[in-house]
Amino acid sequence: MMVVSLPVMFTSCGDDDNDDDIPTVDTPIVGTWGASVTDEDGTVFLTYTFRNTGMFTAQFNDESDSFEEVSKQVINGSYTYTQSANHLTMRGNYTGGGSFGLTVKCVIEGNTMTWTEDDGTVTVFTK
Repeated sequence: MMVVSLPVMFTSCGDDDNDDDIPTVDTPIVGTWGASVTDEDGTVFLTYTFRNTGMFTAQFNDESDSFEEVSKQVINGSYTYTQSANHLTMRGNYTGGGSFGLTVKCVIEGNTMTWTEDDGTVTVFTK
């Protein structure tokens, strides 16, 4: 005797068209963060907006000679953030062409986010 099992599917005719079906990232990184980085050549203003969909937008407004290639650039891309490991990885593309990639140690305490890069560079953002 052979037993055949068929999957049972249920359908619903309700109002399911909402944003609850979008995969979200619910971490303290979600929101808009700003920082300024100053060196001997001037100041660069950084703004990162992390959305709960795993996507981000970054804007660089440059007043220095050392960062001319990113002057007033916008980057759109995706990110992964592991809060327990303090690990943030971002991948994206510049509006004018070119790609962007960065992995940093990322510690968030309240409205302050601190990035530490492999070379020891520290950037502090506020929300």
